[in-house]
Amino acid sequence: MIRIAITFFTLVLMATSALLTGCGSTEQKLQGSNITPAAQGTVVTKVDDNNNTNMEVTVKHLAPAQRVLTGATNYVVWVQPEGSAFFQNVGALQVDKNLDGSHKTTVPYKNFKVMVTPEMSTMTQTPVGPAVFEQAVMRQ
Repeated sequence: MIRIAITFFTLVLMATSALLTGCGSTEQKLQGSNITPAAQGTVVTKVDDNNNTNMEVTVKHLAPAQRVLTGATNYVVWVQPEGSAFFQNVGALQVDKNLDGSHKTTVPYKNFKVMVTPEMSTMTQTPVGPAVFEQAVMRQ
């Protein structure tokens, strides 16, 4: 009887966990730097119907870009595909007056590194500013 109750409890926990993670989505904490010690962030990924990776980067308590890098106007989200030496600009991270922000995009990669940097232009092709967040993403 106790074994059945434990098994049932385990199944309920597993089902609840699946619902909370969004049925196939994965949430990872972004590794922050000491440049912005109060900042927190996550990256949520999910495989779409075309086997691409939908990604949402969300941050809290992120200092304005110009306070981190003189002349910076915003933050840029970068992706570095596994096996590549180069980062790709996948868009600007919009940070509001409450120092919260997010950016959604879709990339064709299974395994990649995400990085957020302050930049002087959203159109820059190479990261110049220091990384305020980084995280490796590995899909199965």
